[in-house]
Amino acid sequence: MKIKKLNLITFSAVLIISACANNQNQYTPQTYRDSYEASYNPVDTTRTPSSLQDCFNNVLSFFKKKRLDPVTDLEVPHSEIILKNISESMALSPTRYPKGFEEIKGSQIQYGFESEYLHEETEAFFLNYMPDLSIYNGTKESWLSLKTDERLKFIDKNNEKIFPYREKGKMIKISNDPELATALPDSFVYDAGHFEIVLDPMDSAEEMINKIKIINKHFGIGSMQVTISNPIDKNLLKEKNYRNEFKSEILGYYNFMNDFDTINKLGSGYERYLIDQNAETIKSFNHPWLGPMTKFKHDRLQQLIENIADQKKFSEQELKDISYMVVSHKFIGGLSFRPDVAYKKGRIASEVRDCHQNLKCIENRIIRETYFLMKGKENFHNFSTLSTFDSELAFRALPKEVQSMLKLVFPSYGSFKQKELELYRNFSYPLRDWSNHVISLNAPELTQQIETAKLEYIESLKEITKELQTNTIDEKMARVKIMGSLGKFSKSSGLQDAMKSQYNHLINPSELKNFDKLKFALWLRSLLQIS
Repeated sequence: MKIKKLNLITFSAVLIISACANNQNQYTPQTYRDSYEASYNPVDTTRTPSSLQDCFNNVLSFFKKKRLDPVTDLEVPHSEIILKNISESMALSPTRYPKGFEEIKGSQIQYGFESEYLHEETEAFFLNYMPDLSIYNGTKESWLSLKTDERLKFIDKNNEKIFPYREKGKMIKISNDPELATALPDSFVYDAGHFEIVLDPMDSAEEMINKIKIINKHFGIGSMQVTISNPIDKNLLKEKNYRNEFKSEILGYYNFMNDFDTINKLGSGYERYLIDQNAETIKSFNHPWLGPMTKFKHDRLQQLIENIADQKKFSEQELKDISYMVVSHKFIGGLSFRPDVAYKKGRIASEVRDCHQNLKCIENRIIRETYFLMKGKENFHNFSTLSTFDSELAFRALPKEVQSMLKLVFPSYGSFKQKELELYRNFSYPLRDWSNHVISLNAPELTQQIETAKLEYIESLKEITKELQTNTIDEKMARVKIMGSLGKFSKSSGLQDAMKSQYNHLINPSELKNFDKLKFALWLRSLLQIS
């Protein structure tokens, strides 16, 4: 036994030295552009240790940690997948399976990735791709000899020939960098003025994270989204009682996670507001596709879950509607249920829509989704009955003058008439019905605290209305102050602390204390880029 332990220590030491040496100066810092996400402070998570000393310090800090905070603690510089009931030997295999599924091909958890870039951020695209020869009558050398604006003009002029609607275009990968050529897809997508890199599904979270880091290094950091998919549970075919349990678990999971992430987003936004009281810190609430889950959208989500549990066959058009209709339930700044992306392959998926340019957030969500797929979601039954955010009802609870002010400051999006795009309603979020949250969180002491926080929020909006009417502040400053007040509600209501405490209970940190060996093995494998 001692010999085995000594060999493991020696082997680990060799791997550490090799990993730290091979990764020295491999990644350079990236600059985050502004995004609508207000949950996380933009920090550079794309670089690996810049020196051997930095790398060894990270290793030492890893071993010194007494426990893992499942909400925020992701200090290890690469992905660390924390999972339940995994034997030590599984650390050598990146393939993982949902609870209740056989460990056979087709049953594994899969990971997808896409990253959107603005028109002015595309120089790297046309250094590593060129149009198909049926469109561009020239060589690779002649294409690369063009100036950046000349290449972009050619793409714009021939856009319709090159890019089918929301599909990969007629482009040829010409990258000379072996690392990048392996990570990039064969082509990319052009959609609504954005260029998108879309990777095919992968069986390994580590492989995906490594590819993300490579792409970010060469292309810069786009607005990133990941999907985590799993097979549809075959037990749904067997008995009605199981179908009801499935509905309750899945609905409860999305209910809790969306409210948990939104409350944390508000709390983080308030912390940033206290630092910079001229900044709009919760922009996602003023965004047509990244706002909170409302009753309009939740009704569609619930119906969709029921249809899947009842084995409904979806038409091609119905699946497309989930993806593209402006009233789709998917358009939230949180965790979106996305059966449409893989349903024809017998899979359902979650899409992470609130991390954008924050790789640490991406890794956190991958860990969380993988963990609960492997552990199971039985503990989320209680949250299936949470009251949803009825933005019509909550907005009517505000004083008339405040309603008028919000409509002025946060108008409807564009020329759309759908209520889902009346963005001013999002700012009535604190006035929703929280009574079932209090019950499900087993926190009766929150009742009065929430009511007091609601009244404080209304009073702050009334004060902002007066300031705007008297030209003491302009509309931009009104938005800043409203977002600050909205963020404050998360903390003053006690909801942020209560939901974090509940999350810690659901993920059960005591289960994670025995997985340091697994985390360390996965971290080393990621450092060495072993897929």
